[in-house]
Amino acid sequence: SSCSQKSEYQQMVEDGLNSGKTVNDIFLGYTFDTTREEFYEMSWQMNQQEVITGGVKIEYLLEDLKSTARLEFFPEFENGVIIKMPIDATYISWAPWNEGYSADNLLMDIKTHYEQVYDTQFKYVSVPDIQQDAWVSIQGNREIRLYKKSVNTIQINFIDLSKIYQNR
Repeated sequence: SSCSQKSEYQQMVEDGLNSGKTVNDIFLGYTFDTTREEFYEMSWQMNQQEVITGGVKIEYLLEDLKSTARLEFFPEFENGVIIKMPIDATYISWAPWNEGYSADNLLMDIKTHYEQVYDTQFKYVSVPDIQQDAWVSIQGNREIRLYKKSVNTIQINFIDLSKIYQNR
């Protein structure tokens, strides 16, 4: 194949950005339009309501899975708004002898859950910037990327492609 061939991932990104759709929802009310100040205010309020805990790394317990998962996250900001939400997720029941709660199982559990919550389908594709395969969903400007990080942890990334690719 020639160098001009686009990868499946690059084609997905292009199709998403060319669709004209803007999808800013991340989760828990956070969006790609959320400013740093709004993020801290929203997080403080959810902390008061015990929806989340923490400060530097925020923890949220996702209970809509076969077993509760701990999601640790903190957004990346650019020009004062969220452009990426990287999340580390693990089953809280995980232990080396407890195969049922491995990253592989969590990955499939989260994938299925997100397909329902975000009304999307994930494709397993090679992602150049992480140099590995990942489950990827692209709806307009929003990419959701899921991949295994370690034996017990998966990485979830919500990425605003319009912000990432606007300078390229």
